[in-house]
Amino acid sequence: MTHIGVVFLLCAGLFIISLFLVRYEEQHGKRLFLSTFRFWLDRQCDVVVYRIQHFIHHSLRLSWYYSLHSSLRACMGVLVASYDFLERIFTENRRRARLLRLKYSEASRSHLRAIEEHKKTTALSPGEKKKLKSKSLRGN
Repeated sequence: MTHIGVVFLLCAGLFIISLFLVRYEEQHGKRLFLSTFRFWLDRQCDVVVYRIQHFIHHSLRLSWYYSLHSSLRACMGVLVASYDFLERIFTENRRRARLLRLKYSEASRSHLRAIEEHKKTTALSPGEKKKLKSKSLRGN
């Protein structure tokens, strides 16, 4: 038999013995040997398990916060992009409205100028005005 086989058989035997020992101790409710050392070892294992659980809990919470933060940041990016898009549309609309208002005011001014020019060209002479006034006063 090789050294590896001997070590394997020795480990398997110790494992089986420890299983029977633990089962016997659980049935009777007390430890048979090295009870103080094993109690201290149990406390140390409990501390290690607590720290590992705390680390895992903290890591999961932190990853949750990071994923939530990333999602909110993506939402904020979408909102900023849509705000910029709408702002460009509003700016373009405002520019077009100003151009239309300018054209409308120019058109109304030119219309008023045309009326004024027509009034000047069709205006009555002072003699015609007197004649029209006296005619309207007479009632004809």
